[in-house]
Amino acid sequence: MNEQQDEMINVSALPQTPTVIKVMLVLTYISFGFQFIALVIPWIMKDFFYELEAQGQEMGQLLDMLENTQFMLVHLSALMLGLLGAIILWKMKKAGLYLYLAAKIILLTDVYVFGIQSFSVVGFIWSFIIWAIWPVVFIIHYKQMN
Repeated sequence: MNEQQDEMINVSALPQTPTVIKVMLVLTYISFGFQFIALVIPWIMKDFFYELEAQGQEMGQLLDMLENTQFMLVHLSALMLGLLGAIILWKMKKAGLYLYLAAKIILLTDVYVFGIQSFSVVGFIWSFIIWAIWPVVFIIHYKQMN
């Protein structure tokens, strides 16, 4: 009986993941999944896109992105880092927040660093505002994390 009480005390002492964080993390998992698919599928089908371009279809920045192997590796690595951070964040660990924030910074800036997208102040600020909403909510709950 005493062991059961100790286990109950230990479980109740663990920080509980707030519902808002759980919802945001589920949306994050979905988002990272879609981003992964949106990056990998065109890479697999790049011959098809070259054929479309040869037929006169405008492919724009898509082929630039697919031809840049370094960008693809950095972007995929950042997606995996962000996913790992989100998984750790589910357990309310501060390390997950740090990994998640690092991934967000890389994902926000890599398109400009590798020249995939031309830099525009308005576009960067808009992206930053959209991408900053999630981390701000996580940071608000930072004190509850281990």
